[in-house]
Amino acid sequence: MKTLFLHYRNSKLACIKFGEGREPLLCFHGYGLDKNSFLMFENCLGAQYTLYSFDLFAHGQSVWGHGDSALSPKVWSEMIDEFLEQEQINEFSIMAYSMGGKMALTAYEYFSKRVKKLILIAPDGIKTSFWYSAATYPGILSKFFKFTVYNPSYYFKILKVFKFFKLIDQGILKFADNEMNSPSKRERVYFSWMIHRNIIPSKEIIVEKLNASSTEIIFVTGRYDKIMQSKDIATFADKIKNAKHYVLDSGHTSLLKNLAKEENIKFINYV
Repeated sequence: MKTLFLHYRNSKLACIKFGEGREPLLCFHGYGLDKNSFLMFENCLGAQYTLYSFDLFAHGQSVWGHGDSALSPKVWSEMIDEFLEQEQINEFSIMAYSMGGKMALTAYEYFSKRVKKLILIAPDGIKTSFWYSAATYPGILSKFFKFTVYNPSYYFKILKVFKFFKLIDQGILKFADNEMNSPSKRERVYFSWMIHRNIIPSKEIIVEKLNASSTEIIFVTGRYDKIMQSKDIATFADKIKNAKHYVLDSGHTSLLKNLAKEENIKFINYV
C-alpha cells in the first residue's frame, strides 16, 4: 500500500494505492469513513484492479484550504484530472459508497468517455434527503445548523421532539444522534456538508451519457437501508438501459462490509 497526495492550490487530496491489477479503480468513501474503508476489497478485487481510495474533504488526511466555502464541480473535476495525469491514468472505473456517490457521479459527468464501469453502493446524489438540503441550503437554515453544531442542546431538544412524534424513521434518528454526539463529530458534519454542498450531479445528463455509452453501471443497495432507499435507486436505475441493481440483506452502515464478502462479490460479478 502506498499513500499519495495531490496538492491543488491551497488544498490537498489524500489517497492510498493498493492492489496489483492492470485496471485503475477510483474509490470514494461514505460520510464518517476514510480512504481505508475500501481496503477490505483488496483480496477480492486486487488481482484485477489497482485501487486508488481517496479521503474526501473533512475526512482523513485530505485538506480543503477554503474554510466552509463550497467545493465546485469544476474544481473537483480539475483535481481529478490532475490526479489522473499525475498517475498517468487514461481509462478507469469508479467505486463509491454513500456520500462518495455524488462525488463519483460528478466525476462521471466530466470524464464519461474515460469511465469503463461505475459501481455505486447506496449512493448519495440520486435522491437527496430533505434534512440534508435544509442543513446546507444557503440562508437562515444553514446558519441555524451552524449554530446547533456549536450549541448542541438545541439540536438534541429538536431530536427529542422528532422521536416523540415519530416524525423521522428511528434508524435515521439513531444515525443522526451518533454523528452529533461529540464536538469533533459535529464539526465534521458541518464542514463536510458545507464543503460538498454544491456537488449536485445532473441526473438527466448522467442518464443521457450512460444510455449513449458502453459504460457499465452497477447499483448495490441494502434492503433495510433507510438513508439511501432501494426503491429510490431502482427508480433511477430503470432509466438506464444497461444498469444492474442488486439488493443485499443489509442496512446502510453494514452494506460495504457485507458487499466485500466473497459470496456477494461473486453474486454481482465484479471480476
